[in-house]
Amino acid sequence: WREQCRTVFYTLQVQGETLESEPCTFNNSNHSEWRLVVLDDGAGISASSKNVMLELGWQSDELLFMARGTQPFLLAYGSGKLENALPGRRSDMVLSVIGQQQGQNLVKYATLGKRLELGGESALETPPLPPPWKTWLLWAVLVAGVLVMALMVMNLVKNMKEDSGTSDTTST
Repeated sequence: WREQCRTVFYTLQVQGETLESEPCTFNNSNHSEWRLVVLDDGAGISASSKNVMLELGWQSDELLFMARGTQPFLLAYGSGKLENALPGRRSDMVLSVIGQQQGQNLVKYATLGKRLELGGESALETPPLPPPWKTWLLWAVLVAGVLVMALMVMNLVKNMKEDSGTSDTTST
C-alpha cells in the first residue's frame, strides 16, 4: 500500500458556525483498490461511533471516440464478440497527433441520441474459443514420434535376436 493522504477530518459547530476540514486530494491514479485506515485511539472515530460519513469521489478518464464513415454515428458497447479496432499502438499514435495539432479543431463534442438495444443479452456472451488446432497438431506429432521410436526399438531388438541366434549356431 502507498500512503496517499494522512489528515484529520472534522466538522465542528462553534458558536453557530460550521468549521470543516479541507478535503484530501490525491494524485492521478488508476489503482482499483484502496485501503482506509481509521485510528481507534479515542480521539475521534471508534467502534461505537455513529453517524460518521466519509465521502469519496472519483473523476473518470477522458474517453475519445474517432468517427469513421458518414453521420449519424452509432456507438455500440457491451459486445463480447467485438475485437479491438485499433490493434497495438495505433491508438496511442492517433492521440499523440491530436495533442500536437491543438490549434486545429479536431476534437468536437457529441450529443447523445436515443438509446437502442441492438443485440440484447446474447451479445454480452463471449463466443467460444476456436479449437486449439496447434496444440492438437503438436500432440499428434509427438505421438507419431513416439510410435516411430517404438517401431525402431522393436526392429532393433528383432535384429539383435537374429544376430545373437546366428552367432550361437556359427560358434558350435
